[in-house]
Amino acid sequence: MYALEEAVARFFPAGAGYDHNQAKRLIRWLDSCGYAVVAKDEASAADRVAQSAVKPLRDCLRVSTVEFGQRKSA
Repeated sequence: MYALEEAVARFFPAGAGYDHNQAKRLIRWLDSCGYAVVAKDEASAADRVAQSAVKPLRDCLRVSTVEFGQRKSA
């Protein structure tokens, strides 16, 4: 498995290698936006925790009916 910077740098080919400066810039930008690059194993574990904490939609929505009076004609 590649290190984070090496894996991201592979998206930026430069000559005979890869552009690690561009990779660092992208990683810093993602971090400043509140994102983090994580391994698949970490992400899937976090997804399982998040999904178990979410209530089913039907439990969150409550349908209520409102009765409107008839409009009085002048």
